[in-house]
Amino acid sequence: MNREGSLFELQGFLGDSEHYHLSKNRLSQKTDLAYHRHNYFELFWVIEGKGTHVLNGRTRMLSVGDAVFLRPKDSHTFSFATSDAYVLIYNLAFFPKDFQFFKERYFAKTASFFWSQTEDPYQVQLTADQLRSLSHRANELLETPRLLFHLDRLLLYLFNLIHFSKPVNDTAPYWLQKAIASFVSGASNDTYQEGVGAFLRLCERSNAHVNRTLRSHYGQNLTHFINRLRLSRAKEELGTTNKGIKEIAFDMGFNDVNYFHKLFKAAYGVSPHKFRKKHTIVF
Repeated sequence: MNREGSLFELQGFLGDSEHYHLSKNRLSQKTDLAYHRHNYFELFWVIEGKGTHVLNGRTRMLSVGDAVFLRPKDSHTFSFATSDAYVLIYNLAFFPKDFQFFKERYFAKTASFFWSQTEDPYQVQLTADQLRSLSHRANELLETPRLLFHLDRLLLYLFNLIHFSKPVNDTAPYWLQKAIASFVSGASNDTYQEGVGAFLRLCERSNAHVNRTLRSHYGQNLTHFINRLRLSRAKEELGTTNKGIKEIAFDMGFNDVNYFHKLFKAAYGVSPHKFRKKHTIVF
């Protein structure tokens, strides 16, 4: 395989007044997609299926929720082990000249997303809610004119969604980011109630290894980190549901309500009751 592959140029996909390309594609063994590089930034995220991403000469498995931030220097394609395997993705491509100001204005000190200088591009695991929300926003733009206004809207929404809305450290290893995203996006409270055991299964690493990694990237051990995630979810439920405080504490895995009150006040400076009173909207 040629290390760089064929060169794809964005101009070939756009009309004269268009600034980006956005599409929704089903890729499988039947897809004729050569190993290639490009003269543009590219973002794709997986909403269905599983496959293999061939990236810069190496392979990595792709599954639902994976989002990859490709740079012009990256070369890639997709491969599938069986005839019925596929991935359904959203794909966004845009010119470097229309994008540089985002770094200058919002991410001057950030070495993640499209500005990563690592050998492989930045990749993140979207939670179920993030995946649904981002895909809905992209779907709205599929039929709109490809103007800079709409590109900026989508990118700002994306950055807000994944940079400011979840407790992921940009420098943390991908397996840890993915485990955190899966933990916080659980459809039920069973994961929160089990806590450490559930998180370790998602990490697929030993207790000692996970503890060392969390201390290195978050300055907390496993128990403290899980309590941080539990308290964050509890804070959300206090502000958005009518559940009793005792019920929320139990759902988050705190069987001792007094201990829950103590941790919550230490984390947020107020008791759960005062937090709910302050943040509940009065109609």
